[in-house]
Amino acid sequence: MKKLYCLLILSLLSYICSATGSSKLQPLLDEIWQYNLSISPTFATSQGVHDFDNKLADISPDALLNQDSQFREFLKNHLS
Repeated sequence: MKKLYCLLILSLLSYICSATGSSKLQPLLDEIWQYNLSISPTFATSQGVHDFDNKLADISPDALLNQDSQFREFLKNHLS
């Protein structure tokens, strides 16, 4: 699952880099990074972020649909 998140983020980044200026890129990257940490608590812990140590990743179909929607919102809001 961690590989899937990394692949998704890299895909988003490559698309965004070609579509936006660098001044818009950094805030978007920060927002995506924070969101990714919040939905993947074990990844956050491995990165030294202990804000989510009391949680596990929700991989239910509804949660994955919500994550997909959130990543689509990142694109929609930052590419317009």
